[in-house]
Amino acid sequence: MMSILDSLSSTSAKQSFYFVVFTKSMNGADGFISEGIGQSAFNFITTKTDKFAGYFNSLPELGTVDLNNWADHILGEIQVSNENRVEKAVSELESLLTKNVNQSGEERKLIIEKLNRRIRTKAKSL
Repeated sequence: MMSILDSLSSTSAKQSFYFVVFTKSMNGADGFISEGIGQSAFNFITTKTDKFAGYFNSLPELGTVDLNNWADHILGEIQVSNENRVEKAVSELESLLTKNVNQSGEERKLIIEKLNRRIRTKAKSL
């Protein structure tokens, strides 16, 4: 599993494959693996926002359940890293992700808007 996490940051032509495997591995992950997934998901989404949106826009293997899993793991990482300021951290993430796709196509912006809404909705129910 950890090699899949490393492969997300590679420049390999197979990166979309690793992205799908990583995303599908989120479902049901717990314990140590879940922590690693949360950190990696947060790092990936904040540094490669456009690539993330592009994958969700173009890969037919990815759907609503997968986007929800990303939202869950990203929010989990926010909760661990920002114990007493989750709402503020969610707002900061939302601003960053929106800025990161500002120059992208509308389809990619919509993916990030959906992700932001899911994270915000989940954060409000805490």
